Amino acid sequence: MQRSIVQPAPIQPLDQQHHLAGVADSGLANQSQLIRFTPVTYTLEELSKLWSFLLKVDYVLSTAYIASVLLIESDDVAPPDAPQPLAYSILALPLRQPTIASVVNASNPALPITAGGQIALSGSNLASATGGATQVLINGQAQSPAIITPNRIVLTLPGNLSAGPTTAQVTQSLSLGTPPVSHPGAGATSGIFSFVLAPAVAPGATPGSFAITVLTAFGSPPGPALSVGVIPTAQSGQRALLLLTGGSPPGTRLIDGGKLTANTDTLIFPLPSLPGGAYFVQVMVDGARSALTPPQSPTGPVVNL
Repeated sequence: MQRSIVQPAPIQPLDQQHHLAGVADSGLANQSQLIRFTPVTYTLEELSKLWSFLLKVDYVLSTAYIASVLLIESDDVAPPDAPQPLAYSILALPLRQPTIASVVNASNPALPITAGGQIALSGSNLASATGGATQVLINGQAQSPAIITPNRIVLTLPGNLSAGPTTAQVTQSLSLGTPPVSHPGAGATSGIFSFVLAPAVAPGATPGSFAITVLTAFGSPPGPALSVGVIPTAQSGQRALLLLTGGSPPGTRLIDGGKLTANTDTLIFPLPSLPGGAYFVQVMVDGARSALTPPQSPTGPVVNL
């Protein structure tokens, strides 16, 4: 019997130039650390687990290596150096944080704050120490005050506010440079202070009257209701209530108008069965109540039911 001997093909030497062509321009030779590949001995079980997650890849005889860290640097051209300053202007300022202690009606602190009226902010450090501009943010809207002193600011409220909780915040800009330039975002800012903007019953067509109307048939089924004009316009989503005080015998009735589904300057409240007589009328929008006039000995607004 003859025995065949298969002579293995000689191993061809690696073409170093061919295999290094892809990294010739990579700059690996200039790395601060050498790149090392160290063999790692895996057991047959570990190799089978390694290949188990490589789906649709036939198993081949494998060996593993650990590669050292490769630092990756950007090839972008470095930007030129910033120009050197020609002159320096250094300003040292004390820490003067503005603080709001109260917000009241500017004409009479005993009266509620109403839309379009003037308010007075009291506190400390309300005027800018550097001569920069001082503004007041009302619900985030910047307003320029009419009067600014270190302890008092007076300004007119914007006309697009809605009744209910409202916020005020004092901001101060820095005036820097030669000539001075205002820097609004670099100055001091106070904390946010909350106050209530009260609604008001709108005036009627006749001088001295109010926009209050008794409706004899409203809704389905038809029933009595009270229509009340309000300032400012009540917004969709706000909750409206009617407060009636008086009647015979005297008493107070609170009627819930629910949440509004649209912006409106006329609130309509279905009336329950009430004793006849004269009632003072007040509306509440998001918890803010309209005032009676005059506040000391009120005579209105009044409706006769």
